[in-house]
Amino acid sequence: PIKINILFALIMGVLIVRYFKNKRFYDANSYTPDLIATLGIIGTFLGITIGLLNFDSDPDRMEASVPLLLNGMKTAFITSLMGLGFSSWLKSLQSKKIRDIENNKKSVEDLLEELIEITKKSRLPM
Repeated sequence: PIKINILFALIMGVLIVRYFKNKRFYDANSYTPDLIATLGIIGTFLGITIGLLNFDSDPDRMEASVPLLLNGMKTAFITSLMGLGFSSWLKSLQSKKIRDIENNKKSVEDLLEELIEITKKSRLPM
């Protein structure tokens, strides 16, 4: 299970590095945060599956299989937390950047007014 956690962390890390290297870093359509959340969910189901496959319901062997079940559950929760945490972090960065861009946008009317003012000032007196 530790190897699976490390594998998921590495995959998520690569996606995060690629996300930051992307020229359209804060693109609202970026799929990276959603992909990371999806990987977390896949890790959850994988961890639960591994835990259940290793669990033996035979009363004589049940006690010995509980640690294997718990290791699978650890993988499930760790990958979920990584996926949701990294995804939320990247989404919040995106949202902040989009708000900053929206706050700095000028409307067409504002630009037209500025153009009219510049035109009026640049006219030579007759």
